[in-house]
Amino acid sequence: SKNTDIEIEDLHELINPIIADTYGVIIYQEQVIQIAQKLAGYSLGEADLLRRAMGKKIKSEMDAQRDKFINGASSNGVDAKKAEYIFDLVDKFAGYGFNKAHSAAYALIAFQTAYLKANYPLAFMSALLTLDIGNIDKVSSIISETKRMKIEILPPSINYSSHDFLIEGESIRFSLSSIKNVGAQAVENICTERSKNGPYADIQDFISRIDSHFVNKRALEGLIMAGAFDEIEQNRALLMENVEILLLESSRLKKKNLDGQTDIFAGIEESKPEIRLPEKKEWTRSRKLAGEFEFLGSYLSGHPLQGYSRDVEKYSVTSYADFINNVKTKRHKQARLAGVIHARVNRRGKTGRNYSFIRFSDKSQEFETMFFSDIMDKFNEILFVGNVLIIKVDADLQGDSIRLRVNDVIQATEDDLVDTDKPDIVNDDLIRPQTEDLNREEKIVTQKYTIKISDITAIDLIAEKLELGKGSDIINLKFYDNNLKKDIKLEIGNTYSFDDDTEKYLSSIPGVVGINID
Repeated sequence: SKNTDIEIEDLHELINPIIADTYGVIIYQEQVIQIAQKLAGYSLGEADLLRRAMGKKIKSEMDAQRDKFINGASSNGVDAKKAEYIFDLVDKFAGYGFNKAHSAAYALIAFQTAYLKANYPLAFMSALLTLDIGNIDKVSSIISETKRMKIEILPPSINYSSHDFLIEGESIRFSLSSIKNVGAQAVENICTERSKNGPYADIQDFISRIDSHFVNKRALEGLIMAGAFDEIEQNRALLMENVEILLLESSRLKKKNLDGQTDIFAGIEESKPEIRLPEKKEWTRSRKLAGEFEFLGSYLSGHPLQGYSRDVEKYSVTSYADFINNVKTKRHKQARLAGVIHARVNRRGKTGRNYSFIRFSDKSQEFETMFFSDIMDKFNEILFVGNVLIIKVDADLQGDSIRLRVNDVIQATEDDLVDTDKPDIVNDDLIRPQTEDLNREEKIVTQKYTIKISDITAIDLIAEKLELGKGSDIINLKFYDNNLKKDIKLEIGNTYSFDDDTEKYLSSIPGVVGINID
């Protein structure tokens, strides 16, 4: 190749001259047409039809073209397996190929952007993030790349964030406009008021100055869940519990100003009456992070894996970034990784067997894995979004790309259940003994209950209540997985006291949709 000692693959003497200029890589549409003509005897029109068929990815057309290509190549004395291999290479081209006439323009832009990224990384990445404001998936992907470049992403702030992603020192400040449900008018109102009258001192100062017509309930909830108020009020649970009170107070103050009411004590330096909000226990770390991911598409104040250091050490887990570096340099192809599931896509193969692409995130970056049917079926009940797993993977090198194939799964357990207030989620085949608790058979079981939930974050509040009363009742959770389109039953690994007051409280938790006696 041009810059390394890696030899260019010798595909076939008939087509080597066609791909010599691109160092053995099929890049241009013209190359596809020429390969089909030279190797398989296509006419110019037939070769163009092949190019179009590859772009459309219609299976029936591709099957017909595959047979035609292999038969034509065989007539030219090309081995059938070699012809099929070349056809597959040409087929892959459709994912990235382009017209040769465009190559100079594309190359110029590529070199310009590469130069900016290499020499002005802060400016380049902040501009790239700003370009995709409103697209949470793209912003999440760019943030992963930004973190890989060792650039810190600062969380959103009502006092420091703006419409755009801004450079702040050697870091980038997250944009208010990129928070889910926070619209342009809300951001404009917050930023304009702040530029006129200075930073917001506390939550009362904030709600007394913004316009609740623009900063409405959805916007305020988005700001809270994203952590934008943390510098003036760290208890996100308190703010979420009292969103309507805060908005009512904002509306009252606005109406008072519009009505021209004045304070008879305005001339006396006296603090304004404080809004008294009822006390509320702060959310667990895992629930706060889940909210961040929902509204930002990324974790900024921490990562779920920070609470699993015991299992990470016990199972000799390596980070994805370190593993990939080892694969590329030392050719180590196996490792144990840990991550929280972000997304799952189920597919069906040509043989009719199911498989899944599951996207994880660890503290280094996001990564995609492949679960074949045997592993997927064995561990299906714990392969849901939000769950933290330890996975054993094999890396398959395919050119410059790496595919991770999972061949074993372990359910991770949090280090400190007192800190997280989260019960064990137990799968009999996977969970290791964590305490000196008695075996299930040695306990006197009075009753079994199933709590059906629609939101995984409800587990934290359920746990908070159950932990107050140890007893002999067995509690199961049932959660509907949108990807699998079915209920998943989760068994809690301890027993609790379940009475009428407990049932009434649990039924009031958002996300709890039913409680049944088994």
